Amino acid sequence: MANIHQEARDDIFRDRIQRGLAGSDAFFSLHKLGGFNSDLMAVAVFFEQTWLKVSSNLSKSTQGWILNHAGFCLSALGRLSEAQDALGLAVAEALDCGQFSNAATYATNLSKTCVSLGNMHSAENVAKEAIRFAELADDNFERQAASAALARVLHQKKFTKVH
Repeated sequence: MANIHQEARDDIFRDRIQRGLAGSDAFFSLHKLGGFNSDLMAVAVFFEQTWLKVSSNLSKSTQGWILNHAGFCLSALGRLSEAQDALGLAVAEALDCGQFSNAATYATNLSKTCVSLGNMHSAENVAKEAIRFAELADDNFERQAASAALARVLHQKKFTKVH
């Protein structure tokens, strides 16, 4: 019974609904259909406590992935406070697993959400952490994505300062 959650995530959600994580059809439900709400409802079944506690029947790395995916969808749907919580937990889960590249991705998503919330101080700190995680992973793509997130924060800070 414990494996059924992992199989459902891998075989049904990832491979069929999203059509994989790489290639031209990757994340099909989001990128081609814009189904943020549908994806969010699909991953909801993997939570023991909505957007905060993922089923322990999933591997630790999958738990982080589910938290990040839920946070990403919540952010896209304008549910920013919920997204911030889920993304923060996703970063922590990736770090617990030693997955620095994933931690960089999740932290970049968290930084963008903090910008949307207007929390520029947190957004800047999280973006700097994302860069550090990408460097630990020696992942040039994530380093560039995190650097772009930091640049976005610094640009926003410049134009939102009260004079």
